[in-house]
Amino acid sequence: MEPFVVGMLYLIIGTTGVLSNLVILVTFINGNVIPSPKHVLHAHFAVANIGVIAGSAFPSLSIMSGRWLFGEIGCQAYGFEGFLFGVSAIGFVVALGLERYLINTRPDKCSSITTKQMHLFAMVVWAQGLFWATMPLLGWSRYTKEPTGTSCTIDWTAADDNHVSYITSLTTFGFGVPVLVVGHFLLQSYKTLRCKYSDAESNKQGEMSEIQLLKIVTFILLMTLVMWSPYAFNCMYSVMIGGDQNPSLLRVALPALCAKGGTTFLPLIYPAVSLEFRQGLKRLFVAGAKSSKKK
Repeated sequence: MEPFVVGMLYLIIGTTGVLSNLVILVTFINGNVIPSPKHVLHAHFAVANIGVIAGSAFPSLSIMSGRWLFGEIGCQAYGFEGFLFGVSAIGFVVALGLERYLINTRPDKCSSITTKQMHLFAMVVWAQGLFWATMPLLGWSRYTKEPTGTSCTIDWTAADDNHVSYITSLTTFGFGVPVLVVGHFLLQSYKTLRCKYSDAESNKQGEMSEIQLLKIVTFILLMTLVMWSPYAFNCMYSVMIGGDQNPSLLRVALPALCAKGGTTFLPLIYPAVSLEFRQGLKRLFVAGAKSSKKK
């Protein structure tokens, strides 16, 4: 019964998460809720979140079958994909925090930033995600089947220096430092905005206000802490105590379910905080309904 339940959770979370993040992505691209180029990083963040959960069918089917179904190449590809999009998603949280900090504390220097420059900034985030995801393929740690044999990730059971150095570096520079840095950016932004804007202020033509955007990034940071902390704990546990050779299926799946589940709920932050975003969603759905009727 446990494998079926866990497998279905993967499938439900994956399907719901991809759809919800696609809605967010389309809204940012076509909904005119944030003036360009401020929407660029949010759009890339949505793409990263889609990547985190897009492969959920692979562990879902494998768990319900009791074994990994997709071979060694599939194992390496799934591990790579998960780390590429997972580390990049955390990187985009830092990028969003930095963008809020610069726009709110140095608006004169940021007013001339173009959409192309924001996309280049996003490419830097993707590059650091690619670095951490590629290293296990090149020999710095490795991707392998989890002890249950139904999914693939970093080899938590290894205890050699090669594994320890990768896990320690990844946890420090891929999670711990980024969270502290973005926390500092947001605190400084709040100090600046407190003297400038009221909570109700918004920009022209139904666009989201600076304080709304700052609140959204703050909630994203808090959700990131909740959803990725189990993975970080697993990393450091395997380094300091050693990986468990015979863990339960639920214990192995819990960090992944937390990360994927959190990614599914992240899109709810935008409409919950911003009336303008809800109006943008409504415009898109109305336009989609009219288009369907014409066909």
